Amino acid sequence: MPRTLRFVFPSVVSLVLVLLLLPRVAAARDVMLNGIKLDENLVLTNQTFAACEVKFDAQGNIHITAKGFKIAVQASTKEPIDEPPPADGRISRRYFLVASERGSGAAQYDVDVYLNGRLVKKVRGGDGRVAIEVTKDVRAGENRVRFVAAKQATGKRRSSSPTDQLEVVVGEGVSGGGSVSIDRSLATLRVTAADTGPITREAKFTGR
Repeated sequence: MPRTLRFVFPSVVSLVLVLLLLPRVAAARDVMLNGIKLDENLVLTNQTFAACEVKFDAQGNIHITAKGFKIAVQASTKEPIDEPPPADGRISRRYFLVASERGSGAAQYDVDVYLNGRLVKKVRGGDGRVAIEVTKDVRAGENRVRFVAAKQATGKRRSSSPTDQLEVVVGEGVSGGGSVSIDRSLATLRVTAADTGPITREAKFTGR
């Protein structure tokens, strides 16, 4: 199930940016919504803006400002359907590691992410949004992801709320226009400010 970007704001209305793969239109203008480019991977559908500011810049790009909206990432809750590895042994998909935080580092965790035994990224609490491609570390067939999370030992505990959290996802996806979209989550770790000790998680997936 594709990952979606959801707008979170005080009213009861929700806006959903559905991640779709569409062909690029030649010489098309860029459309920016609250500074986020709606490119071939991000398409806004079935929504109405009652009050917003629209600006055309010197290049003809369209800038839409909708005050009070905040963008957050929501991962798919469905388990990935495993598939057999490619017969020719070649990887045709792209793989990414994406991390996001709620509470600006208040969870106070650092997470080491290992892919097939190799440390591919140390995600530090307070880093904010992180997105890197890890395709070169994925092999056709079985792959193993290992998350090792450690509570930051220095300084005063900033929070004990489970809503302050750090989430790290490894999955298949696409990139374009300066953004990364995960459309198939393969391994996920979520730690919160309510957690106190070290946490380790492992997962397997088939490289395709």
